[in-house]
Amino acid sequence: MIGNFPEFTPINLDNRDSYDDAVSNHPAYSNLSFPSMQIWNNFDGTLAAARHNDNLVIDYSVPLDEENSGLSVIGTSDVDNSLNTVFDHLRTTGQEPKIVHVPEFVVSNITDADMFEIVEEPDYNEYILDSQALATLEGPDFGRIRRKVGKFHREIDGYEIQVGAIDMSSDPAKAEVMEHVKRWVEAKDSGNDPDKTEFVALDRTLGLANELGMQGMELRLSGKLAGILLYHKPHDDSYIVNHLRVDYSHPFIFDYMTHAFAKIAVQNNIPRINFEMDLGIEGLRRHKVGLRPIEMFKQYLIKQKADSREVES
Repeated sequence: MIGNFPEFTPINLDNRDSYDDAVSNHPAYSNLSFPSMQIWNNFDGTLAAARHNDNLVIDYSVPLDEENSGLSVIGTSDVDNSLNTVFDHLRTTGQEPKIVHVPEFVVSNITDADMFEIVEEPDYNEYILDSQALATLEGPDFGRIRRKVGKFHREIDGYEIQVGAIDMSSDPAKAEVMEHVKRWVEAKDSGNDPDKTEFVALDRTLGLANELGMQGMELRLSGKLAGILLYHKPHDDSYIVNHLRVDYSHPFIFDYMTHAFAKIAVQNNIPRINFEMDLGIEGLRRHKVGLRPIEMFKQYLIKQKADSREVES
């Protein structure tokens, strides 16, 4: 069971059912999904949550990013009261009075928005894609991706293309994934992840694959591993993509992987794909915008206005 605020309970495999039940009626943000949180926000085992007004207060730890770490409020019940209670707690305990990564569905349930400074966190907005559209690539909006996929086919002419599932229960299969991802990253290091946090996250994903319900898609070119995509299904009819890595020596392979995965989603009657956030990485943002998202799951930073604190006191 998850304790009452300010008594926090660790969010781990032992209390997954309690956590999943608490978020099951909300949109399936990756940032709220239990597998995603274990992969990206629980490196040091400090991920925790508490209940307040039938809402959750989540203690987020963003690896090596103190500025974007902190408490968040998730829920729709008397949101103003929960926000003010958390602000009082933060000031009392000497912490910066800010609430991070607040989903849009929470913000829309704030009664008196004038009490707060509410600022969008564009780096943490999640891209929601149309599986059918990416699978068919029909129409002018998808002309650019369609051309890239066509160029990929021409570039690898003579290779046998094999798209299949990764056996996430197989240690040799998972070891092969890690070995190749490290090789691909070393060959094309963009400098966007100098501390190699994705390697840590990928290792966690593979190590907890069965417990977290992770699935994997692989692309092989004439038998050689050339791309991997790791994902999971949350409580709604979508897939959340947690890792996508490719051998960039094959031009346009990233676009092909996205297209191939959309086909799998359609085959499994999954209409939407959550491609997570871009973290402010410009190249990643351009690519994800080019996938023509049908919706953005927005997140916000909230602070109290000075005059609202005076009214409370």
